[in-house]
Amino acid sequence: MSITDPLADGDDAREGRYASGLRWDGETPHDPRGYWCRSCGRREEGTFVPGGWYTIHRALGSEQMQRRLGLFCSLVCLMRAHRQLQAAAALHAEDLGLPADDAAILDSLFEQAHRHVIGDGMSVRDVGDMLGLPTGVIRNWFKSAGIAIDAPRMGAVSRAQSAPTQTITGFLRTRRTSSPISAVHELAQAGHLAPPEWSHSRTGPAHRPAFTCVLAVRRSEDDKRVEATATESSKRAAQTDAADIVLTMLRELDRER
Repeated sequence: MSITDPLADGDDAREGRYASGLRWDGETPHDPRGYWCRSCGRREEGTFVPGGWYTIHRALGSEQMQRRLGLFCSLVCLMRAHRQLQAAAALHAEDLGLPADDAAILDSLFEQAHRHVIGDGMSVRDVGDMLGLPTGVIRNWFKSAGIAIDAPRMGAVSRAQSAPTQTITGFLRTRRTSSPISAVHELAQAGHLAPPEWSHSRTGPAHRPAFTCVLAVRRSEDDKRVEATATESSKRAAQTDAADIVLTMLRELDRER
């Protein structure tokens, strides 16, 4: 896929209803032409997109209907092209005034899932509950990345966690990373907190959105609920601010003991 011009392959030269290569009832389709996979380069001739191929589009919310991001001959090729799709989507957002996808959030979630399943030996079910993700999504992430998960960690039975011996403040002092979001999830994994509850909303125009994040947690030792709300220009920034506020509140509760 061309990152500088993700649509400059001829497939999208025809704007309008035939941009997807699909026939509309009662109308004449365009002449046979070539379709090629943006990932592996496989090419097929025909009047329509070959059966079984994946067509990735982004809606424009106008008469133009959609902008094609690419054709892919298999799910494997589609997964391999995710970085290129992110770059193309970012260009569309800038050129057409569309909302930008915060791909960093997905990257962070995969990194957390990988650390907890592979590094800490947690089950996929436990990690899914902690991160608020379906277990099938996490399994597919590992499968697409070529990472084998052994049977015990694929199980649905949660491990019992031992009661933490440190205070939350003491635990946070031992951490090497500085991400507030990761810190909240690690506190939950260590048994200091119940699984965090995230909620998000978006307001404002497409070219200047405002993302609001609400994070709520409960301390395991006394079931005390702590909640914080933050609004920023990106979802990731709002999540980070909300997590940072929650950590500050938890430290204050430790000092009140």
